[in-house]
Amino acid sequence: MVRNLIGSLVKRVRKLVFSVNSETSNQVDEYVLEHLLLYHGLVGSSPENQRSFREVREDINRAVRNNSSLQMTVVLQLPPQWWEDKLRAIFEEIVAKEGSERAINALHPEMPDDAWPNRVDPLGHPDWRVRANAATVLSSLQARKAAERMIRSLRDCAADYKSAFCHIAYALGRLGAEPARAALAEYLQSDEQWFRVDAAGALAHWPAAIVSDSLMNAMLSLNELPDYMAIAIARQHKPIDFFRDAHASARQGACAMVLSILDASRQTFGADVAAENGLAQCIKPVIELARSEPTPVSLRAVLSLADWLKEYGNGGDSTVPSEEELEAVVQELTAGGVIERVVLDSLQTAEARSSKEFVQVAQAIVLAGELHITNAVPPLIALLLPDNALADYAVEALGTIADHSSVTPLIELANQLVTMSSRTALPLSKQPVEEQNASASKTHWKILKALGARYTREAAKYLVAAAGDFAPDQRDQALDSLVRLFSEKLDASLELQNEVRQALIAALSDPSPAVRTTALRGVETLDAEEAIPEVVKLTDSPEISVSRQAYATLESLWQAGHAGAIKAAGDERLRAHAKTHWAGQFTDFINAAH
Repeated sequence: MVRNLIGSLVKRVRKLVFSVNSETSNQVDEYVLEHLLLYHGLVGSSPENQRSFREVREDINRAVRNNSSLQMTVVLQLPPQWWEDKLRAIFEEIVAKEGSERAINALHPEMPDDAWPNRVDPLGHPDWRVRANAATVLSSLQARKAAERMIRSLRDCAADYKSAFCHIAYALGRLGAEPARAALAEYLQSDEQWFRVDAAGALAHWPAAIVSDSLMNAMLSLNELPDYMAIAIARQHKPIDFFRDAHASARQGACAMVLSILDASRQTFGADVAAENGLAQCIKPVIELARSEPTPVSLRAVLSLADWLKEYGNGGDSTVPSEEELEAVVQELTAGGVIERVVLDSLQTAEARSSKEFVQVAQAIVLAGELHITNAVPPLIALLLPDNALADYAVEALGTIADHSSVTPLIELANQLVTMSSRTALPLSKQPVEEQNASASKTHWKILKALGARYTREAAKYLVAAAGDFAPDQRDQALDSLVRLFSEKLDASLELQNEVRQALIAALSDPSPAVRTTALRGVETLDAEEAIPEVVKLTDSPEISVSRQAYATLESLWQAGHAGAIKAAGDERLRAHAKTHWAGQFTDFINAAH
């Protein structure tokens, strides 16, 4: 179960983080996995072939007695996630017996040569695990004299030892030295998205009054991992703490934090994370802020929190407004076009906004889509530019609004991002592919999804072509969108209907199980009787998900009046496979269908 969760999280993060493009796959996996273990607590038991606690304790004691940083670096080559608590316990024993000075000296030796990497200096060691463990222990020993070297190690790790960065950042946060706060703040706007999360989580160890402005500005800035950042901050300070700040930007940032925690509760962190972080107690200050300072962030925070409270309740807190009171507030804010005016004003000035106001514009776009604000279509189309960080938001909103005028601009953007003729000329891949430009690929996938919202010949033609993309996720989405386009209108006058059916039948033989499953659902939705022989074959698929969907599709087609075609195709295949396990299963299906 844990392994499956880690796999899904790695897949999600790979789609989000685009800055890691020069490392090997193993390096990326180690770096990403280290963060997933940290933020999700997926540590579990000690890995196989690890040294015993007793052996490690003896070696650490020996290194301290000998005042040998070299011996210390040898013993600290351990996985930080599994050994953090154990190392603290070992050093606590040492400190209790003889004080902390000798232990600190072994971890932070005087160095005549400050060149790094250095196998004698734990904080400058070429093994990232040694650096991470040394920083963690020095922090637990409150070795403030090591702060300067820890800061240097942090900066060094940002370039060459990324897996250690999170551990050193949090060690500096727990250490609490003032120079450390300034050093961590530098990474709140880092190009590396995980460093932003690490820096925010580490800075949250200072009192909220000291770091409120920095952290909440970070929540309002462009960030690919706002849910992780919000959760990292909330481990030390709940969102309600920042609503008490006198600065308007801090309160707006708190609203952004609320929205990010709600997103986290719907994705990788589970539904409980919203209640655990006191979101119900935020509704009153959010409402007050939306009334006094109506911005896209504060307005959407009200609507989203109100919806969440309706679904999950107030947890027995009588101070939280009732469902009727919340409904009245929503009516108040939506009446008279208040939200629409705020949204349109934000979109009209989107290009002039600074990066610190990114989330305000992004939430305006989201509101435009959720509330189907058709007047927002022209400014949304204006955002459809390559390398525009707001383009993905605009694509999703336009897909929700489903205005015909957006189809051509969406396809124009798609053609700027990818060359479809080149992609369809490549062999179909069974496995997910590593795109040369992951960001462009992600936006293109969103465009394929948006094109399935409203039928036009142009949209259908582009999706038919994309159904032959070499990447399985792209052609899967293209097929899904095609089915949505044609599911409502099945009359013979609808152009390209035959091409769509042919694309579905071709996809039944796709190397990707996910694509075959989507094609099966499409055959069912479009009532494609001509595909029945191929569907019957897929009931014998080695992938359980495919065979189950094949039977579900046949059941639907049977009920739609195609029993004769199904029996005919089944009889033909049974003659060739009469003595197989599949034959018994298929015969049982036919008997049950009768």
